[in-house]
Amino acid sequence: MADMFNQFDDRLQRIEANRARLKRGYSLTVDRDGLIVARPRATKRSFHIKGIVLLVVGFLCFKALLIAYMGIGTYQDRVANLENGATTEQVGAWFMQADPVSLRVATELRKLIR
Repeated sequence: MADMFNQFDDRLQRIEANRARLKRGYSLTVDRDGLIVARPRATKRSFHIKGIVLLVVGFLCFKALLIAYMGIGTYQDRVANLENGATTEQVGAWFMQADPVSLRVATELRKLIR
């Protein structure tokens, strides 16, 4: 008797889990026997790695463009001015520090410009 109750309880848990998934969206399909069945839609990731990578690459290219346009000395002077400012400016200065990737891209850009 207890075994039958455990099977029944497991089935109820599966049904409730399926209903919770169906609340987030479903699609109706027709099985081979003609029965219309609601299937949960696949959930989409809210965190897109491709977008984050493109954002970082774009930011590095932006820094490289600024370094190539202003020159490394002027660029570092402006970042030093930011370091002496308010907290938000200090955070910006940390992000805008010249890094090896940006410097390398900036030297290649300067070769193309000249």
